Amino acid sequence: ECKNEKYDIIILAGQSNAEGCGLGEVENEFQPNELIHNLLDNATYSYKKYEDGRDYLELNCQNEKTIEIAEEKLNENKQKLGSLMFNFARKYIADGRLKEDRKILLINAGIGGSGFYRPEWGVGNLLYNRLVELTETALSLNKENRVVAFLWHQGEHDTFEGGVLPYEVRYRYHYYRLRYQTETFYKTFNLSVPFIAGKFCQEWYSKETERKAPIVKAIEDVAYDLKGEIVETKDLLSNNQVVKNEDDIHFSRQSQYILGERYYDAFVKCLNK
Repeated sequence: ECKNEKYDIIILAGQSNAEGCGLGEVENEFQPNELIHNLLDNATYSYKKYEDGRDYLELNCQNEKTIEIAEEKLNENKQKLGSLMFNFARKYIADGRLKEDRKILLINAGIGGSGFYRPEWGVGNLLYNRLVELTETALSLNKENRVVAFLWHQGEHDTFEGGVLPYEVRYRYHYYRLRYQTETFYKTFNLSVPFIAGKFCQEWYSKETERKAPIVKAIEDVAYDLKGEIVETKDLLSNNQVVKNEDDIHFSRQSQYILGERYYDAFVKCLNK
């Protein structure tokens, strides 16, 4: 039945703040509806150790992909987890961008803790290959399906890895890998859609800023050099600030909702350039 649908595809990729870990109460809670679907490979993942002590990502994806009406995931305590892609999709519809005979298909390719250093992201690596496969699947369902937005939130992992290297080395490492990955992905699927990225959660970023600054600068420069946008996050609260759980690295659920709106506003700004 999905082959009869014509989809506007919204891709969100990166690590845990892309995957969506936001907790807490929200205004105007997202309600699942017939217009917004999710493409799922039902991936499970964990981090294991090699014999030499290095970590690696073990990812299990079911070959059978499914499409479901999009809804917020639940954590182990049955709490809803906020993700920015839902409000992005809602604003896309409210703005009149979804034509009458079309629906939205969301691809969330975020995996917590992942980055370029180990590496999971980067052309030819595990999560990049998964992203390509999910996108191929989405586009293959109907020749009228099209990618309309590429959203990215990642970099926290790479502030830890390579932390002893000089600023310029870390900046260049992240800049060139993110840029090459983005350009390669766009070329693979012949895309000309805006690339939108976001800054880190402020409560976390404000500690040891010098370790984190080169990564943020690299992401910012890639976004601008590819004629995209980067979303400001300085005023957005963390889970810790909202539910007092000591999690200062993840945006709260309400912050994720606001983030989705800001990503959408940045998307529109790019289209109007």
